[in-house]
Amino acid sequence: MTGHQLKGHWLAVATGIVFFVSLAFPVAAGLSQSTEVFPRFWGILDVIIAFILAALAIVTAALFDRAVTEDIRQATYRTYRVLINTVLVLLVLFLLAGDRIKATDFISLIRGTNAR
Repeated sequence: MTGHQLKGHWLAVATGIVFFVSLAFPVAAGLSQSTEVFPRFWGILDVIIAFILAALAIVTAALFDRAVTEDIRQATYRTYRVLINTVLVLLVLFLLAGDRIKATDFISLIRGTNAR
């Protein structure tokens, strides 16, 4: 790998890691029996990590859009399929879990409040 490709590889890996860290916040809030136990800064941290994820995605697209090869397109497509299927699986789990997941807890965590 050249230096440019190596830099792009690590940027893509970092973006994927930040995606899964960002995904952990709503999952934790949804599975929690009581969001009152979460500190107030969790909602703020969730928004900050989501902002960082958006920035990483924009930077990746801006830096490497012209250097895209067919191999990169295929790897991107595979990554896209994994991520979109992850979201779909989580949606199915949310629908199957029924009353054990409270949708209002997601909103409370996002807003940074414990109000119902």
